[in-house]
Amino acid sequence: MSVEVSWAEASWAEALDVLERRVAEAEALLAGPPGDELVPVEAFEAPAVAGPLPAGLGPRARDLLARGQEVERQLAARLAARPRPVGAVRFGRGAASSRSYRLDTGA
Repeated sequence: MSVEVSWAEASWAEALDVLERRVAEAEALLAGPPGDELVPVEAFEAPAVAGPLPAGLGPRARDLLARGQEVERQLAARLAARPRPVGAVRFGRGAASSRSYRLDTGA
């Protein structure tokens, strides 16, 4: 007995395969120790699909959405936790010897 799969369902299944690989790559990068440097990845282009998402693929799509949102949350947390460069900000208009500076620690 063979199961026929519509073109739209096959197209969506392939698109979800692509998304799942990308999410898995991001999860693997984030699984490293927090001190590890994140490496650049190639730009993501959403796959083109025809028609609405078939109902049978809904649970898989929702799971990928949740995983992708967790990756976004973790990336945002890592970016926020990165040390910021220390810079000096000048205040006042006096001569060079009387200028005041404030140390900006990013805190």
